[in-house]
Amino acid sequence: MAFLVKINAAATVDEIIAAVNDYLNVWREVLRRIPEDCLPSKVADAESVLRAASALEEHRRQLVDSNLSVGHELNMATEFVTAAANKIRRLAGTQARVDRSEA
Repeated sequence: MAFLVKINAAATVDEIIAAVNDYLNVWREVLRRIPEDCLPSKVADAESVLRAASALEEHRRQLVDSNLSVGHELNMATEFVTAAANKIRRLAGTQARVDRSEA
């Protein structure tokens, strides 16, 4: 998936946010079946990505727990946004280590 390559290659949070917004724009029609409170049509910042990843995971878990079908689009979006959130966390951890070493 080319968008995961963008996430993996991202060196900054801004690059991750841009990749997530590109993904949301390209897959807009497919993703429209996912509730807006789980996956907004655009993310503004790192916190928006982290919230979306959490909401998608929770929505998917609720469907599974209710023995309802989890569609491919939900799995696809959850995988991508979770990868973006994890990369943001890694970058934040790296920055925190740099900040502590400079103190």
